[in-house]
Amino acid sequence: KDYKKCDIYSAGIVLFALLSGRYPFVEPKETKIKGTEKGAEKSINDTTAYTFYQLIDHDPEIFWDKHYHKGLKEVDGWSYELKSLFEGMCAYDPKSRLTIEHIKNSSWYKKSVYSDKELAKVMLSHY
Repeated sequence: KDYKKCDIYSAGIVLFALLSGRYPFVEPKETKIKGTEKGAEKSINDTTAYTFYQLIDHDPEIFWDKHYHKGLKEVDGWSYELKSLFEGMCAYDPKSRLTIEHIKNSSWYKKSVYSDKELAKVMLSHY
């Protein structure tokens, strides 16, 4: 088992929580999902499985839209680079999951960071 891939997945969850203030798998107890492989509709009770179903099914826009409409407006401001990084870190298939080298070379990771004063200004503007 490749524990590094598990760590990358966990880091993706932590990244989402740190940047949004919530976990990515807070969903209703049961949800109908359309568009499965055979076009059938099914119910999924496991909240984690439901949320990541959108990422697994290669339709991450449903995932992002669901979080936006659940009151997590912060994700609406996330860049394409950040969303792609999160999706790659939390890919269902460990073989498809990003490596630490991919993360360090991502455009989002390489962006400049705020100075202490800039960060304080940004944080205070949210509260």
